[in-house]
Amino acid sequence: MNQIKTFGNSSNTDVTIITVVRNHEAGLISTMKSVLSQVHKNWNSIIVVGESGDNTLEIARKYSSKNSNVQVVEQSGTGIYEAMNEGSKMVTSKYVWYMNAGDQFHDEFSLQTAVKESEETSLDLLIGGHRIENSRDSKGYSFPAKVITPFKFSINRRFGCHQSMLFLTSKVKELGYYDTKYKIVADFDLVMRMCATGLVKRTPSMMAIVEPGGGADQNIIFVHHEKQAVRKALLDSRLQVFIGEIWTLLAILKIKLKKTINNMVKDH
Repeated sequence: MNQIKTFGNSSNTDVTIITVVRNHEAGLISTMKSVLSQVHKNWNSIIVVGESGDNTLEIARKYSSKNSNVQVVEQSGTGIYEAMNEGSKMVTSKYVWYMNAGDQFHDEFSLQTAVKESEETSLDLLIGGHRIENSRDSKGYSFPAKVITPFKFSINRRFGCHQSMLFLTSKVKELGYYDTKYKIVADFDLVMRMCATGLVKRTPSMMAIVEPGGGADQNIIFVHHEKQAVRKALLDSRLQVFIGEIWTLLAILKIKLKKTINNMVKDH
């Protein structure tokens, strides 16, 4: 059964941070440490827990019992975007940030910086830089400040990820949340729709540290095919859709070539 908590003065809260988690105790702990470390304190947290065989739910409940602005919800269905939607429908704050288990804010000032930048220009969506880190490597992706169009967002693989984005809640609700017909790129689709109907700006400020190895990383060729399906559905220009087709083909060829080279190296 869902654990329901009523936040005090929730309608005046700046940001709700939605964290989806399933069977990832360590990831949840690292994410919540990051959330609790933010110098900007006007936030709520909703942890949506999928059916887990470990102690993830118990850990989430401990955070909720110790922090009045943390709520735990046991997911009623399955699927990451279904869980993100379930959390989104509970949000009453002005902004929403999707920071799933294992991902973290880039530093303790990330939330403060994002809210300030969004407020100054009345944005529907702010896209920040992000860093991908694992035990062997660390790569950062940051781009100059710029207003982003749907096409511009659609043909840059490292333009942003939902972990480094601050969404205007009313716009997310207006657009109908994440479209769950997409298995891996519903976040890409939502951002494309935000770009088409609202004011979306990129900032060079680093906002998130992303844990690699998620569903997209493991099914990268399928990701490219789904992204092209989104382009076909949302881009008005046939030329832009055609460019997207070329972009998809080249991206897949690059992946296959890299895999072939890696196999050849292993064989020798």
